[in-house]
Amino acid sequence: MKKIVKDVDKLSVPGIDVKSDDYNRVDRLLRLPMLTYLKDKAVGLAHSQINFNDEPNLRAFAVKMNSTDVIKIFMNPTLNDVIMDHHGRVLSRNKPFRHYERCLSVSGQCETERVNSVTIEGKDYRGNEMFMSLNGMDAIVAQHEMDHINGILIKNKCYCDNDCIESDTLMQGGKQSCSYDPRWHC
Repeated sequence: MKKIVKDVDKLSVPGIDVKSDDYNRVDRLLRLPMLTYLKDKAVGLAHSQINFNDEPNLRAFAVKMNSTDVIKIFMNPTLNDVIMDHHGRVLSRNKPFRHYERCLSVSGQCETERVNSVTIEGKDYRGNEMFMSLNGMDAIVAQHEMDHINGILIKNKCYCDNDCIESDTLMQGGKQSCSYDPRWHC
């Protein structure tokens, strides 16, 4: 099994639309790693996180639906009810809230802002239209994966007025401030 891409430069490149004749291939490309990483508590995976080929990052991601444990693959998705500024911070009528979030591609966790419900439109592996309303954790995961396919990482969304927590520091029960760690671009 391939490892997750952690190259920030590669992950920061926005994805391009999946061509209709590639839907099935991209579905298979995301489904197997998603099943594998579920053992590690992964709940979402974007194409850019497993793209080791020279192909461009694609606008596709997988989400394990919290309520059913079913994996849904979205091609060329759009999220409604979420409006972001040029830094990727949430501006919406759906009241945003802050919470700590982790990522397979970036160490540690960071406080980000999300909304609790979204609607998502996209295509499935057959090219059929998909439209879903997502709430709670499913909505948060979809927003996180949408950031990935737009080239935005959680470290770019960190709120520096609070602490960012590094995994190694977290394990020791401590916190490390964003302002002391150049990896967090706040």
